[in-house]
Amino acid sequence: SLTEETKTAVLASANQLTAVSAERVRDELGKILCTPAPAEGVKLLDQLNLLTAVLPELSAPSTVSHMIATLRWLVILEGLCLGQKPKDVTFQKLANQFGQHQAQWAAYWQRSAGGDLNGRLLLRFGGMLQEVYNIDAGAIGRQLVFSKAAVSYLETIVAGRTNLMPLLDEPLPLSRRTIYCYFRDTQGAGLDIILLTLARYFAAFNGTGSDSMHARIQSITDSLLTHYFTHYEQTISPPPLLDGNQQIKAIHLKPGKEIGRLLAIIQEAQAAGDISTAQEAIELARRQ
Repeated sequence: SLTEETKTAVLASANQLTAVSAERVRDELGKILCTPAPAEGVKLLDQLNLLTAVLPELSAPSTVSHMIATLRWLVILEGLCLGQKPKDVTFQKLANQFGQHQAQWAAYWQRSAGGDLNGRLLLRFGGMLQEVYNIDAGAIGRQLVFSKAAVSYLETIVAGRTNLMPLLDEPLPLSRRTIYCYFRDTQGAGLDIILLTLARYFAAFNGTGSDSMHARIQSITDSLLTHYFTHYEQTISPPPLLDGNQQIKAIHLKPGKEIGRLLAIIQEAQAAGDISTAQEAIELARRQ
């Protein structure tokens, strides 16, 4: 903790941060977000007026309080993914679902996300930004000198809650087609979007919310994670039954956009379990 003398000195010089390079700001923010308690770091930044100095878009009081709550829940969920036992027994089933894939989660978060960013750090940046209504996540990423790939990924995970929440209205258990479409539409960010959306939801209710909603969340999460981690090539990214050249020869098409459209239809049907052979793929293409 900081002494009162130190706090006074920081408050007096907070506005000087505008002269600090964007790269330095990014790196120092990253160090704070990488700690075991990033929410407390963000809280301290706000109390010392440092958040206002470096990212004024995030400094509104309501935004800060929601951001802190979301980051706290995100850390809890990350812990469940790595096998930590939940303090609240109502999260035990969710803990079992997340925790059975510990090695995969660890590798997933250690992947490079552009520059010095890894997957886990970018996830936590997403936890900060998704609490701001109409936030331009891409602009923030560019301001902090993220790589082009990291900016694009940040935009995807911040906007991604619009992909997961509609699943709450889908019949349970989720169909293979629904699961495939979710991961296709989230462009490789589906796992992070699950975590960020759940963290935001649990923060809003300071816990599980209603029993019925929590049960639906558990079912949806189980379906998504099971197919991603254990049936990836069957449901998430099945190997092609046909390539473009085979399709051109089989149904006498000219090269062009229509090939891509038909290949997408075939892959979705394959992921859904509707077709499994090249001949079935050709017959499906001919019916389109």
